[in-house]
Amino acid sequence: MTDITNCIFWGDTSGFNLEIGGWFTNVTYSDVSGGFGGTGNIDADPLFVGNPLSTGAWTSDPLYEPVLSQSTLTDDSQSWAPSSLAGLYLQPDSSGYLQFPILRNTATTVTVWGDMRALTGTGSSYNIYDYHIGANSPAKDTGTATGAPKTDLEGNPRPSCPGYDMGAYEYQCP
Repeated sequence: MTDITNCIFWGDTSGFNLEIGGWFTNVTYSDVSGGFGGTGNIDADPLFVGNPLSTGAWTSDPLYEPVLSQSTLTDDSQSWAPSSLAGLYLQPDSSGYLQFPILRNTATTVTVWGDMRALTGTGSSYNIYDYHIGANSPAKDTGTATGAPKTDLEGNPRPSCPGYDMGAYEYQCP
C-alpha cells in the first residue's frame, strides 16, 4: 500500500487517466479531480497560476546533447526572460500528454532532460505549465503536516502561511 498525502491530481484531459483506486488505497488531504474518498480530500479546481503559461510552435528541431542527456528546443518568436522558466513544465508537443521539467531557458530556448527528437520538431505546437497554486486556491492551507516534507519542490519551507498546502509547491505568503 502506498500513502498519498498533500497531492493534486487535476486536469488530465489526455485520456491517460491516473488509476488511483487499485494502486493507492490511502489518499488523504489531496485534491482529486472527480473526487476520491479519504480524510481531508477535496474536488476543486486548484487554480494553478498559469496553465498554459506560454504556448507556441518550435522554429527548429530539438538539439540533443547525449553526454548531459538534455535537449534544447527553440522558438525564435518568443522573448522569455532568461532563467524565468526554470522549474516549470514543458509539454513539447501539445497533442501529447508528456511533460518535462524545464532546467533553464534563454529568450528563445528551453532546455529539458531527455531526448526530445522523437517527441517533437519544427512546427510542432507546445505548452508551458506552472503548477504553483495561487493565493485563492482551495489547495492552500488545506493539507496536513503529517507526512509532509519540511520543504516544497523548490526548497521553500512548509508551511509558509498558517497551514500546509496540497501540491508540490507551497504558496509563499507575502
